[in-house]
Amino acid sequence: MTVSFPQLLDAAESRMQTDGSCTDLIQSLCKQLAFETDAEAVALVAWDGSNRIPVLQLGPQLKDEYSVDAVPPGRVLHKKILHDKLLLQAAAQVSGGMTIVLMSVYASDVNADELLTAVIEVIADLYRRRLLEAASSKDAAHRDQLNLLSCLHQSLDSNVVANTIATDGVVLTAARTISVAHRLGKRWTVVAATGVSHPNDRSDAIRNTLVAIKEAGQDTADAQDTGKSPAVVVRPLNVPSDFQSARWVAVFDLPDDAGSKQAINRVGVDLLCHHGALALANCERYASSSVSNQIKHFGRRLIRPGSLLSIIVAAALIACLFLLKTELRIEAYGELVPVDRVFMFAPEDGTIEKVNFDDGSDVTTSDALCVLSNEDLQVQLEGLEGRLSESTARLAAIAALKGRPNADSEARLLSAEQLELEARAKSLTQQIQIMERRMAALILTTSKNGRIYGDRLEELLTNRPVQRGQFLFEVANPNGEWQLELKVPELDIRHVLHVVQKDDADRPKVRYALETSPETTHEAILTSIAGSTEVQSDGRLTTLVVVDVGAEQYSTERPGTGVVAYIDCGRYRVGYVWFRKMIEFVQRNAWR
Repeated sequence: MTVSFPQLLDAAESRMQTDGSCTDLIQSLCKQLAFETDAEAVALVAWDGSNRIPVLQLGPQLKDEYSVDAVPPGRVLHKKILHDKLLLQAAAQVSGGMTIVLMSVYASDVNADELLTAVIEVIADLYRRRLLEAASSKDAAHRDQLNLLSCLHQSLDSNVVANTIATDGVVLTAARTISVAHRLGKRWTVVAATGVSHPNDRSDAIRNTLVAIKEAGQDTADAQDTGKSPAVVVRPLNVPSDFQSARWVAVFDLPDDAGSKQAINRVGVDLLCHHGALALANCERYASSSVSNQIKHFGRRLIRPGSLLSIIVAAALIACLFLLKTELRIEAYGELVPVDRVFMFAPEDGTIEKVNFDDGSDVTTSDALCVLSNEDLQVQLEGLEGRLSESTARLAAIAALKGRPNADSEARLLSAEQLELEARAKSLTQQIQIMERRMAALILTTSKNGRIYGDRLEELLTNRPVQRGQFLFEVANPNGEWQLELKVPELDIRHVLHVVQKDDADRPKVRYALETSPETTHEAILTSIAGSTEVQSDGRLTTLVVVDVGAEQYSTERPGTGVVAYIDCGRYRVGYVWFRKMIEFVQRNAWR
């Protein structure tokens, strides 16, 4: 025998791919070992210290009295057996209390100790993995079972419980389909079925289910397993299990290839029916004692088609919609802002060198809020000053020339140049004054005392280049008057305008709440309505509505606090107030 263990392992993997009788690598290894070593029989036995567990048998059956407990792991034990044949035994540890033993029978002596030692170690590892997979699969099945039973008891709605039994119970019981039926009086109704969202009593499957339930009711010999059809099992869902008093039943449809009722998992069926019966009993007790369920039951009777009470209630509701009136309130969103406020913009293009105040600081008209720099303005100012100096120097020179004796011949030319230079110097002086004012404006001040508001002023503005007219921050007086600036949608502003035009002296009331304190509601009077419509960033058309709200209670609020307001627009019929959006949609699209 010249085969090595790596060659044996490769051959075993090839055999497993080509030999259909090899179910796993353990069987393939044993077959290849028997082939390569000319073994007459190969057997695998798991030994847990007291019991022999047969794992694999190839060839003639080995006698059970062959001892396997004395085989030391890592060595091969040689024994002479019947007819002078050689029995080789090799063992490997699978776990703390289990050893797996490889036994092979040969007609003559064979040098296979090293090969058997390597093979049994691999087989022990493969067998250990097989045991772990089996344990993991069993644990997963147990967890799925617990999750299903937990779902049954989580709801107090009988329809939810019935659907859980029908949909999730097939995994636990191995049934093809499960149907759950409920009895009202003498009539059975299927309320849930596997793969069906709304069971139809006219379908063939539901009819067959009802027939099976009827036959099971007639055959009460075996209350635990009723149903005359060999492919159907009908179980009552009540405790104790009694079909005659049961209000719920479960019908288990066996797989198509099942020849008898033994095809389903009876333990799973018993467990599912027991817990399903308990969960449905809890649902019925809750339904009989719950006030809300009694109200729902009364509501179902009330809306039953054709009942006199439902017709009277519908007529009363329609009459209320047309006869009763209620207040129409237009919803608007906006912000709370001070009346006395100033928006600060960049006076020139430049770079902000320094911000002297933080957000929320009090400022006065004499404070320098921030300082801008503009090198272009500085260069222009220096250029103008240089040209003015040149003109001034030339005027002084002309005055000196005109004062010399015998300068009458040049006096006329010098006078003309002097007039030109005086006009230029006057223009340059005015330009310098304008430029100095522009330079002075780079130190930004406010025209009103108040408080500065802006998000992270120093971080966002320092060393930041800005353009002329760019918004920088806001200065407002929080101790003065405050107002609401509401954005009313274009579709709703007509109701507000109608109230104002109808009685301009009696302005509509506005009820509002700040988003920072929604639990407190305030009331004010509408002050003014903008004469134009604005387009918002999202494309909606809105009209600005201003509401003065006084000064006392908002001195601690921040400008721009969100507001939800409702504007009273008079009394209208209840039907119009409730369905106004729908009515206006029809009105807008009626001409199409």
